[in-house]
Amino acid sequence: MTVVDAGTGQIVTTQPIGRGVDATEFDPGRALVFFSTGGEDGALSIFHADAPDHYVRIADVKTQAGARTMALDRKTGRVYLSVAQFGPRPEAAPGKQPGRAPMLPGTFGLLVVGQ
Repeated sequence: MTVVDAGTGQIVTTQPIGRGVDATEFDPGRALVFFSTGGEDGALSIFHADAPDHYVRIADVKTQAGARTMALDRKTGRVYLSVAQFGPRPEAAPGKQPGRAPMLPGTFGLLVVGQ
């Protein structure tokens, strides 16, 4: 995570988070920042914004590989992550990047994280 001062362009702070970040959400009522990292390890990193230049990690919640698309319900504080099981990645054609692994039918679900 890198926080930048929008007025000056200066980096305010950095904090390590997992690989494969897809979504970031901020809950202003609770001063919480959420990062979903759906790479192979799957995690939800949660920070408290003590001040505009001071962030404290409060949790790293183990989720599921691929759980990176996220929505935050600011009323309840719950975080929703889409999850599924995936099949093998198709082989790449010569000179091409391999395609994405297909989602297995009937495995889609929602992972709900709350206080």
